[in-house]
Amino acid sequence: GVCAANKCVCKTGFAGPRCDSTDFCSAYPCLNGGTCVRTNEEPFGGCSCLREFSGPTCSNDPCSPSPCLNGGYCVRKPDNQFYCQCRNRNRGVYCEQQECFPSDATVDLINVGKVKLSALKIGDQVRVIDDENQIIYS
Repeated sequence: GVCAANKCVCKTGFAGPRCDSTDFCSAYPCLNGGTCVRTNEEPFGGCSCLREFSGPTCSNDPCSPSPCLNGGYCVRKPDNQFYCQCRNRNRGVYCEQQECFPSDATVDLINVGKVKLSALKIGDQVRVIDDENQIIYS
């Protein structure tokens, strides 16, 4: 580094009071649209990630690879969590359970604004399930 006004001005790739530490932003570039923010303490930087990514370099995506099974679709939530949108009569956190219905069962899909509901009728019993496969009426 170069000394200017009793302070070291570090070359690219170095940081710290004596320019003897690796610059976080140079050594570990932020991924997936993250922005590197320099700090005055070790490790002299960190990534500010877009809301769907996390980790030191914004490389963690809860849906990559998808944890959902049986053709389920992974949906990212704003808090870097996810839920599986299940298909084909599957349910469970990861769509790991297959629901078997008697031959007289019917399923109707209902859209209420942006919410998708399924109305399942088995005999005289009706169940309404939301898009995260949570029973909201039984």
